[in-house]
Amino acid sequence: HFEFSNIMLSFIPIPFAPGYFISLTMITGPVPLELLGSSIVGMVIFAGITFLTYKVAIRSLTSVATFEIDASKAKKESKRKSKQIKEPVVIEVKTTSPVESYMHKDLISSTRDYQSLIFILMPLVYPIIMILSMQ
Repeated sequence: HFEFSNIMLSFIPIPFAPGYFISLTMITGPVPLELLGSSIVGMVIFAGITFLTYKVAIRSLTSVATFEIDASKAKKESKRKSKQIKEPVVIEVKTTSPVESYMHKDLISSTRDYQSLIFILMPLVYPIIMILSMQ
């Protein structure tokens, strides 16, 4: 009865199949083939769901990014811009190294998103919490 429930749970792609598969790869003793097979099938289902989700996300992003502007709207904007007085614009370019600019960009985007900020801070904070809780 216990093994049957493990086999059924290992078929569920999210969150059980990856956990079963990883834990079965760490076991040094013999593993029931039914459980190994069902966890592999669960991982394949998980990979399929992930791939399909990726495809849908890419399709929706490309449809949002490649929309076309109405010709009439573009004509109105061009007429409005031609009537305005054009003044020279001063652009200042600050050069930095590519590594520094990537780190700056990632730091800014990570601090705006709380989930990314927690993802960065947890490896630093979690060991401190564990050390303090063991005392």
